[in-house]
Amino acid sequence: MNQCEIMLELLRAAVLDKEPSLPENQVIDWDGLMDIAAAQNVLAWVWDGICKLPQAQRPPRLQNINWGLSAQEVWDKYQLQSRVLEKMVATCTENGIRLLLLKGIGLSRLYPKPESRPSSDIDIYLFDDYEKGNQLFTGHSVDRIDKHATFLIDGVLIENHYYFFEPNTEQKKGIIQYLNSSLDDVRLTNYGYYVLPPMAECVFLTLHTLKHFTEETLLPIRNIVDFAMYLHVYRSSLNPKSCFDLMSELGLEKGFEMLVCMSEVIMGLDYSDYNYHKLPANDVEAIKHLLVSDYAIKQSSNNPFYHRPEARCISKYIPQNTSRTGIVKSFFSKLMRCMFPIPKRMSIKAWLSKR
Repeated sequence: MNQCEIMLELLRAAVLDKEPSLPENQVIDWDGLMDIAAAQNVLAWVWDGICKLPQAQRPPRLQNINWGLSAQEVWDKYQLQSRVLEKMVATCTENGIRLLLLKGIGLSRLYPKPESRPSSDIDIYLFDDYEKGNQLFTGHSVDRIDKHATFLIDGVLIENHYYFFEPNTEQKKGIIQYLNSSLDDVRLTNYGYYVLPPMAECVFLTLHTLKHFTEETLLPIRNIVDFAMYLHVYRSSLNPKSCFDLMSELGLEKGFEMLVCMSEVIMGLDYSDYNYHKLPANDVEAIKHLLVSDYAIKQSSNNPFYHRPEARCISKYIPQNTSRTGIVKSFFSKLMRCMFPIPKRMSIKAWLSKR
């Protein structure tokens, strides 16, 4: 087994709560594996998988301590975010605001050990109370950058979404319209926050996962695992045929099927009920080969993963991230920031309005 296959085996053992299966005499570069897991932001998951190995197959004492301490940092961050989220929910409830939790820490509910699911920030949507929420949480108005406002609560980054996605392509506008139409069916959890209905959350997660291919310099394994776990956990709530028809209507069918293919490889589970064979067989084989190669876990440049020639079997199925008009706007924005002292956290439009 190569380093990528070892990492995936330990990862799936953790998230599926099963025993890992490594060859008895497998040679493992533990320091190298830790670097890879940290870069992929799946370190705590891989550590949980390591803890399921027989004692003879575990890392030497020093690496064992380093892994454990690094995983503890992930768990501590989860506890801090959980306390902040609880505080936010209480504030919203007291002020008659519904808080819809998007991705991030909300997806930790999918896993047997929620605290091992890494999260960088808390993404929320407050329905018609976007501005009111900004005032309540910060004591002042907050300039929106692209699709959300950002601020800190107890050191935790919060993204208060005005849009689910930046509406810079016709496809995204259609997806936003669909997600908005699903808001009457949001579900209240036992924690006091709301989540999207399963089909809508699946659509949101599909586009969100595909967007990460255009932003990450590594294959976004953590995000693919979230997608795969969602399909696995909510299999009884998602009618696969209706799900695929909806993805087709929104122009996501090929990207969705690509993620289904990746889910099978990474999780080692059968997702054939979600597969409608819209991808050419040679692309499917190329994707499967790429996922278990060391290439998938190596960071060779500053370019997003999907720009690499070897990733052509993937990049052709990634939706356009912005329109041509959006590209022009992005260029204008960068030019303006080079020419004028515009605060990084302020939009060009907000800056111009203050002139």
